[in-house]
Amino acid sequence: MFPVKDSAMLKKRIAKDVPCIRCGKKKYKNRKNTELGPVCNSCSIYFREPKKCSSCETKKRDVSNRNLNNGSTAVLCQSCYGRSEQVACSLCTRRQHEFFYDLSRKHICKNCLTLPPRYCKYCSVEIPAGSGHICRDCSFSRTLQRRMNYLSPLLNGEFQRIFNEFSQWLIARKGINYTAIKIGYYFQFIHELNDLANSLTTFPTYTDIVNRLSVARTRQFLLVTVFLSEIKVIKIDSKIRDEFSNLDMIDRYLNYFKQNSNFGRMINRYYNQLELKLKDGRTSIRSIRLALTPAMNFLKNCVHYSLNKPSQDVLRGFLWASPGQRAAITGFINFLNNSYGNDISLDSIPKTITFERPYLSTKMLKQRFIDILRESKVREIPDEQLLRTSIAYLHGVEIPEFVRLSRHDILKNKTGEYYLRLANENFYIIQPLTHKKHP
Repeated sequence: MFPVKDSAMLKKRIAKDVPCIRCGKKKYKNRKNTELGPVCNSCSIYFREPKKCSSCETKKRDVSNRNLNNGSTAVLCQSCYGRSEQVACSLCTRRQHEFFYDLSRKHICKNCLTLPPRYCKYCSVEIPAGSGHICRDCSFSRTLQRRMNYLSPLLNGEFQRIFNEFSQWLIARKGINYTAIKIGYYFQFIHELNDLANSLTTFPTYTDIVNRLSVARTRQFLLVTVFLSEIKVIKIDSKIRDEFSNLDMIDRYLNYFKQNSNFGRMINRYYNQLELKLKDGRTSIRSIRLALTPAMNFLKNCVHYSLNKPSQDVLRGFLWASPGQRAAITGFINFLNNSYGNDISLDSIPKTITFERPYLSTKMLKQRFIDILRESKVREIPDEQLLRTSIAYLHGVEIPEFVRLSRHDILKNKTGEYYLRLANENFYIIQPLTHKKHP
């Protein structure tokens, strides 16, 4: 029997001979011991505890203290650090600190400028010096292979085959770069299907999948769903898909507000009334979803304006922005008046939308618009203030009170133009207004 000290030394000696559980490397100097086993220093980043980036406010494993060009430090992920402090080299595409710009103002890193081209040690293709010793395709191919070797054993035999075939299908469809980066993301859904098959003791049908995982989940991982359909593993039933999609949406509506809140009770009572019609065969699941959608949007607007009950003014603003919802929300307004004694009227709201000119002069609007653009670079400007001013200046239209405006509702057309859809019209806006600034 070994003494305690000698036993610990023996375990440490044995651990050194164990290959890295991620890349399989056997000889490495530095290592990190995890619950699953030892990993080499290169792979240890994938086993770190996620930290919150101070810029994008997302928890990631590559977040650390970064030295900035202005001499300060900040807790940033690699993506935010690269975007703010480094420039992509036009030859090797790696982000490096500024070194040289050619006549066309394209950035070239120090290695690509001063060192001769190299050749990939795997495929012998010529590559810029800044790329190291491996071309991008070989690098992504090796990354994909490592991830496949790590993820595939976590699946049962049949799903291992499906996962391997899906990776090849994804390469042909999206390329090796996309596949290497996203294969772990799509693995989540395949692993969920694997667990579902284990619980059912048979391969799940499309009905089983949407019943357990929801239609929204199949759409989130649409490429996996398309692949399974193409190899005829599952057969997508459009009627089942639509029915479960409507049920998913209704469930989200009913659980959006706190159940003991005024608006939570309102939307649930309205659903119960609609459900009685469903039992009598006077409506359908789809019709219930279509009736609940404008009701939910109307109540969300009431919450946005810090109201604890529905308001005539908010309804007027809602129907100005979305006049096509007038007929769909009529049932909900009648329900509110009958069940809660509200005095909300659709008759007092004009059916024809009119556009009013801004009450400020063009010169004043221009100055206010410029001031807001300047302020938005240093502090967060409320969406409504920013968008109201931009629409008034750019389009000459005064947005009525209680019309909710949000950058989350901004759309983008095929030509890359950004716009808000209000009162059956497209109000185009400039790109700097489309995204919120992070501190």
